[in-house]
Amino acid sequence: MTVATTDIFPQRLTYGYCTEKGKREENQDMILALPHFFSFAIADGAGGHDFGRRTSEMTIEAFKTELEQCDQWDTEFLYYLFQKKYKQVNQHIYELGKKFSTSMVTTFSMVNFIHNDVLISNVGDTKIYRIRNHELQLLSKVHNVAHELLERNEITENELKNHQNKHMLTEAIGGTRSVNPYLKISRMQKGDVIIICTDGVYQFVDEATLLSLFSHNDQYTNEQLAKLCQQSVSKALTNGGNDNLSIIAVSFN
Repeated sequence: MTVATTDIFPQRLTYGYCTEKGKREENQDMILALPHFFSFAIADGAGGHDFGRRTSEMTIEAFKTELEQCDQWDTEFLYYLFQKKYKQVNQHIYELGKKFSTSMVTTFSMVNFIHNDVLISNVGDTKIYRIRNHELQLLSKVHNVAHELLERNEITENELKNHQNKHMLTEAIGGTRSVNPYLKISRMQKGDVIIICTDGVYQFVDEATLLSLFSHNDQYTNEQLAKLCQQSVSKALTNGGNDNLSIIAVSFN
């Protein structure tokens, strides 16, 4: 294993997460939390039998291995490394799906902290938010039909909530032979909170509620963030959530 030196990373990050199967028979979500590499991710798998879970597991494991073997901790380097990795993982899983004549698909959203920067990357509709100065900003690209219609001003925010294609992905790992991941580098500030959450959470907990939950402190402990993640999942279930639910919160202290 290659262990990155501490001077590469921010002085202090705290994090918490929660994942639940909800009303589904199994949890096809997988969480990656590597605090020693300051890297966090969620994969939301889909597929019959146990293929959804296996797809999310394989995707998480592939990126975990890449991080553990990486020997160059530079934001620009990681940007191009992961851009290539998304395509490699997609090709592998797509070919497996063809081999077994089944659908093997997962979303994947990841954050990597280096110095005062965060590398955001994703495929699919698992969202990455940042809370700063009591404002919530979506950092990731939402790869589904309804959200892309919203971006083109073809539907309204209200129409998005109940749109028939709000779960239809336009990009996903394993979905097609090629994939176009979204990547961007953003500068962090003290007190920022990064949230990664699946549609099982954000479809039933609106942005105002997420903002309210995670805006009370700029010095969160791991335990506090884990509790807030659990509260987010509980609210989603109370509000009718019927999918797997996963959320990670990372505080940049």
